[in-house]
Amino acid sequence: MSAVRQTWQVYLRNLRVLRRQPAYLLITVTQPVIWLLLFGALFKAVAHIPGFHGTYINFFTPGVVVMLALFSAGWSGMGFVEDINSGVMDRMLASPVWRGALNAGTVLYMAFTVTVQSVLIIVLALILGADFRGGVIGVIVMMIVGALLAGAVASLSNAIGVLGRQRETVIGTVSFVQLPLTFLSTGMMQASLLPHWMQTAAKFNPVNWAVVAGRAAAMQKTDWSVVGTRVAMLLALVLVSAFLAQRAFAKYQRSL
Repeated sequence: MSAVRQTWQVYLRNLRVLRRQPAYLLITVTQPVIWLLLFGALFKAVAHIPGFHGTYINFFTPGVVVMLALFSAGWSGMGFVEDINSGVMDRMLASPVWRGALNAGTVLYMAFTVTVQSVLIIVLALILGADFRGGVIGVIVMMIVGALLAGAVASLSNAIGVLGRQRETVIGTVSFVQLPLTFLSTGMMQASLLPHWMQTAAKFNPVNWAVVAGRAAAMQKTDWSVVGTRVAMLLALVLVSAFLAQRAFAKYQRSL
């Protein structure tokens, strides 16, 4: 069986789980919807601050799409913890399956679910008055950017789950990094209004790369130089994260 087919089978396995629990999509999208509705209303007046450009709903929508990717993909490793505890992981590793397929199939599944959830957020944003000046292409690019971030985060979460082997390890690690990464980005506030040290930190924050790329693609006349640079950085992060995840599976297997 080829690596592509193995990856596809792992993806289908996760998809079958989703079919048995379709409420998962709605549950995981509830928090971003609340962000869009409540924070969109709470910070609406921010748009009147000198130096802020455009409406807040236009500014905030890409941030919500990216935060959705971050928070959804962060829990990907929990699935492998369950597989380890149930003995499924040991049976999979005893087969001739390519170890990278275990991660790649899960990443593909996570990218799919984040894309579906992003569509719901975009529809709601349109209802609230968002103006996607980048058109359909810009919106698609914004969703791709979210999927790329989700892929990188899912791989890292998978690595943590496989190495930690406990739910508490995944929960603790993910909870520790999610909010700092969110607030050290321009997801909620324009860069020029952030403290200088936060502006500096944002430059090295993958969440901010995704926010900037999504905003540059969808919410204005698309700036392809900004989009291309950030997409390249996210692609590099996806590859590095996938490599780390594959090494984590190999380390786990050696420990058996």
